[in-house]
Amino acid sequence: MDRFLRFSDYDVFGYLASGITSIALCDLTFGTQFVLRESWSISATVAVILGGYVIGHVVSGAAAMVIDRGLVRRVLGTPANLLLRASPTIGWLQRAFLGEFLEPLHPSLRRRLIKRAGLSVQDANGPDAGETLFWRAWPSIKREPIPYGRADSFLKLYGFCRTMSFVSFIAALIFLSQAVTGYSPTQISDQTHFFWAIGAGVVSIVMFRRYLRFFRAYSLEVFSTFAEPLSD
Repeated sequence: MDRFLRFSDYDVFGYLASGITSIALCDLTFGTQFVLRESWSISATVAVILGGYVIGHVVSGAAAMVIDRGLVRRVLGTPANLLLRASPTIGWLQRAFLGEFLEPLHPSLRRRLIKRAGLSVQDANGPDAGETLFWRAWPSIKREPIPYGRADSFLKLYGFCRTMSFVSFIAALIFLSQAVTGYSPTQISDQTHFFWAIGAGVVSIVMFRRYLRFFRAYSLEVFSTFAEPLSD
């Protein structure tokens, strides 16, 4: 049993946290008492942990599909492609909402990266050149333990932030609908639901910005290591 319940750090932050948060949201929405209960037994604790872990996987997959593949890749663009752009124009509104996510590589690092990859300027300016170069560079970073460890940390962090942003956004929608319709099995006031909706919305935005930051840092670590490998 001890080995069965021995989770890694990403299991805890990537799946278990979001899963238990989703169960708690169910308690607040429908008046159940899976997590928000007065007393706990060993069997109830194990059931919540396992259930939260499974639900966390489902929520994480949904978040990846909606945010990663739907919003970021189709609307904003992947960090790899954005990093490889040559001196794009970034408006103040984009910078205010997205932070440094749209910032390209420093020109000197971009030149070294293109030279190391053996790309022509025309190929480097292609629409999907960044993604192509990322997967070309990825095998090299796995041979460098320190950069690989940093990239792995960024991967875990952006996955956690993405999932929590998604869960918080769903929570904000649910609380807002309860505030508008007056539906509340838990007898919580409409005003309280409204404030909860605002709080969940703020958390969703903050975690989304953190997700973008770590997602960019992940690709940046791969590119910078490939441009100047430690083993050279």
